[in-house]
Formats: sequence, structure tokens, C-alpha cells
Amino acid sequence: EKALLRKLDYRLLPPLTILYLLSFLDRSNVGNARLEGMGTDLGMSGDQYLTGLTLYFIGYVLFEVPCNIILKKTTPRTWLPTLTLVWGVVATLCGVVQNYAGFLVSRLALGIAESGLFPGVVFYLSMWYKRNEQHYRVALFFSAASLAGAFGGILAWGIAHMRGVGGYNGWRWIFIL
Repeated sequence: EKALLRKLDYRLLPPLTILYLLSFLDRSNVGNARLEGMGTDLGMSGDQYLTGLTLYFIGYVLFEVPCNIILKKTTPRTWLPTLTLVWGVVATLCGVVQNYAGFLVSRLALGIAESGLFPGVVFYLSMWYKRNEQHYRVALFFSAASLAGAFGGILAWGIAHMRGVGGYNGWRWIFIL
């Protein structure tokens, strides 16, 4: 039984943890982009920026349950990669918005796209592990957020030095990459 658990851990946890790490990076990129001039380029006030942040969480909260209903009607094997693809496209498009309205739409869409990942992964792990085995695996998975927070700013700082490449400001590259 321990060998099976170890095999499950090695097969499931690394890719799921990487997905959550990427999700958390996408979620926090907006703060780094603001430091690199996004607000100025899009002509946003501080209140408008905060409205965009709020819209992300509105989309996230409103679509958590529908995403998990879809997850139960399909399979995690198809639904989680689909969510990942959609949120990757949306995150990339955040780098090409031209105005405040585009910023709002991109934040709402990103919240919707990412809403199914965390609850979906927890549900998925519950299908593979016994109740007393789940807490450790969920904690490992959740630790990716701390890891993303630890190096996300440094990564964004490095990417932002690409300003001018392809005619884009550095903050746009934070989203595109």
C-alpha cells in the first residue's frame, strides 16, 4: 500500500502543484504589472485598478460551483487541462489589453477561468486518496502558492526588463510570458 501511495504521489502531486503555482503567478502578476506602469499606460486610477482586482474574485466566486458541476459531469482528466488552456490564453491576452474596459474584461475572464482549479484538484485528490491521506497531499499542493509568492516578484522584475521587445512595455511581457 505504501508503494502505491508513493507512486500516486509522484504521478499526481507534481503536475497538480505546478498548475496551482502557475495559477497563483497569473493571479498575482497584476500587482507586478502595476508596478511596471500598467496603470499609467491604460489610464487607470487607483480605484479603477482595485475594481479590476475585485472583478477577478467576483468571477472566481461565482464560477467555482458551476466549474465543479462540469467537473463531475466530465472527468478531471479532460476538465482540468481545459481550464488550464483557457486560463493560459486569458492570462496572455491580459498583456495586450489597450484600455480600462479591456482590463476589466480580462480580470473577470481570468477569475472565471481559474475558478475551477483549486476546488477541482481537491475533488480529484479525494478520488485517489483516503480521507486520512488527503490533508498532507492538499497541504503540499497548496504550498505552491507560497512558492509562487517567493519568486513571482523576482521573475516579474526580470521579465519586465524586456520593455521595448516587440514594441511592448515590460508589464505586458509579464502577462504574455
